[in-house]
Amino acid sequence: MSSANKCLLRSVTNSHSFIELPHNQKIALGRNPLTQVVDKRCSREQVIAIADYSKNVLSIKQVGNNDSGANGKPITKNKEVLLQHGDRLELLVGYHIYRVEFDPPPRNIVKEAQLRQTSEEPPAKRPHLEAALNGSHSNSVKVEELVVQKGQWHSIKNSALLIYDSPSVESRSKIAAFDLDGTLILTKSGKVFPVDRYDWKFFHPDIVQKLRKLWSEENYKIVVFTNQNGLGKSVQTSAKTKEFQLKVEKVVEELKIPVQVFAATQQDIFRKPAPGMWNVLVKEMNSGIEIDMGNSFYVGDAAGRNVNWAPHKSKDFSAADRLFALNLGLIFYTPEEYFFKQFKAPYSLPAFNPRDLSPSTPVFENTDDKKLFPPHQEIIIMVGAPGSGKSFFVKNYLVPNGYAHISRDNLGTWQKCVSVMIDAIHAGQSAVIDNTNPDKESRERYISTAQKFNVPCRVFEMNVSKEQSKHNNKFRQFTDSNHIPVNEIIINSFFVKYEAPSVDEGVEDILKVNFVPKFEDPQQEILYKMYLI
Repeated sequence: MSSANKCLLRSVTNSHSFIELPHNQKIALGRNPLTQVVDKRCSREQVIAIADYSKNVLSIKQVGNNDSGANGKPITKNKEVLLQHGDRLELLVGYHIYRVEFDPPPRNIVKEAQLRQTSEEPPAKRPHLEAALNGSHSNSVKVEELVVQKGQWHSIKNSALLIYDSPSVESRSKIAAFDLDGTLILTKSGKVFPVDRYDWKFFHPDIVQKLRKLWSEENYKIVVFTNQNGLGKSVQTSAKTKEFQLKVEKVVEELKIPVQVFAATQQDIFRKPAPGMWNVLVKEMNSGIEIDMGNSFYVGDAAGRNVNWAPHKSKDFSAADRLFALNLGLIFYTPEEYFFKQFKAPYSLPAFNPRDLSPSTPVFENTDDKKLFPPHQEIIIMVGAPGSGKSFFVKNYLVPNGYAHISRDNLGTWQKCVSVMIDAIHAGQSAVIDNTNPDKESRERYISTAQKFNVPCRVFEMNVSKEQSKHNNKFRQFTDSNHIPVNEIIINSFFVKYEAPSVDEGVEDILKVNFVPKFEDPQQEILYKMYLI
């Protein structure tokens, strides 16, 4: 094998001049003047490169936090990868791509460049890029490349979000976004859910020409956002997933225009009406091009329309599409309004509007602040559904004023809660029982025990509706990775069991407590004030 005189890294986009790597010297490539890369996901020392002129190979070792790549495959951190003439180095998988060139080229150039890991440990996954989820506080997550037939599929968070790029997809400032089922396509069988991947037809024959015109004449990028919770938990290996992917590819093929498809498969931040899918589009899948919100729009059939919104029409199964657009500030149409120019149909929004929550709302209803924390010992019994903000209130208002925090979540049983309460009474300390306590029976355990020690009790009841409790629960799921999600059945159960507290139970007073959240992160406040369910 002849030795090379040079080793060059040539940008495949010709965004800047080539980089010449000296023989047998460690060169740091990353976010630095040598590469002219300014992408903050890329470390200043992302990879260490050593060119071996004698063997015509380039040794690459990733040292940065986010995945680098070679020939479309990830480089395992701190493992050496050898590249040959013609191979591609990606400082971040899919981004900042360079072609390896030795001069003169080796005589025996391998026809198909192969990535060779010097470690025997095979990579478990194939990440494709790093995507921010929601706001500056969110952690990036890996996007994995899936097996495809046409175009390219990507996967975020173990396939919680599937993304399909059809051939020739390009980034644009104007977005024409559509739901899939019930908006672009219907089932041929007439059933609610398709029986197989062939069970579909376009919502109307004119849709194809309409979308082609949007793309070719009006310069829109066509994007689909669809909830696909039916794919199940094992999305990556599910036969349903492959059926869905093949159906999407066929739908796009018949449109004969480039389309980008986002499919949320779990009950998480990606599922409409939450903004996760849109955030990934904006931050990671549109080349950084700013979206023209004034001309972009979204079309969906889950619009919250009332029964008989048109003759003999049923009530919409949800308002998720309308709320999705409302959260994002996008112009919204139903399929009938957009494709057939029908008049806007009457609709209903959820009973709880998070945007109505005011920071000036008093924490207590009709209560003199001087009476909140009496000088004598007492027991406070909280009443409120999961997600009503009980623990938030206790930790921010009662614990700082010396109350012992007693919670069944921490202790396990109500008997242990009673025992710890007695210990607090013996110590001369006031205490708060931070449990749901929905009915008279659950409250009586603490009231009767306190009465034995002549310690007065008050009830603090959260003035929070079922809808707001569910909203709060979903918000905690999205923003607190340590929070164990509460099933909505448990929230519903509280309101089924609920018995309004009364002073006849043996308490001195009943105070109504409003939920007034505090946000340390402005992005979290923005998210809270969106419709999440």
